[in-house]
Amino acid sequence: MDLCQMLRDVPPACMTLLQANGIALDQRLPDEPLPVGVGDHEWELLLANVSRIACLAMQGGGTLQLLARSEGSRAVVHFMDVGRDACTTGLAQLFGKPDERTAGCVRACEYIVHRHGGRIYAAPSSLGSLGLTLRLPLRPSLSAAWQ
Repeated sequence: MDLCQMLRDVPPACMTLLQANGIALDQRLPDEPLPVGVGDHEWELLLANVSRIACLAMQGGGTLQLLARSEGSRAVVHFMDVGRDACTTGLAQLFGKPDERTAGCVRACEYIVHRHGGRIYAAPSSLGSLGLTLRLPLRPSLSAAWQ
């Protein structure tokens, strides 16, 4: 699956949840595909759990920024929160130190990502903002396999 396409096609349930909580989505995606081994269903579950944590982190609304790129043999996605109250670390804090509201979401994200040889953790992005960093191994693209 192309990670960029999966990010472009955010599941309607996630968009509804974010919008209901006053959260806009700002995506910065590369033009080239980022082929990964995560399927649609697992990706939907991962995004749903990140969205739930983002809603708790930005209770006053704001913007969830997604920055994707390739880095060597990995696809990297940074999820960063920019709350209306200028708080920019709530998502990382809730993920890094889960409580009773977020522990299940964090475990689900970690399970999905680890199952596919990746990592998800609180860390600064390439833009300097603290957020969630997701790293997944890139898979060879079908076009490269035929060359």
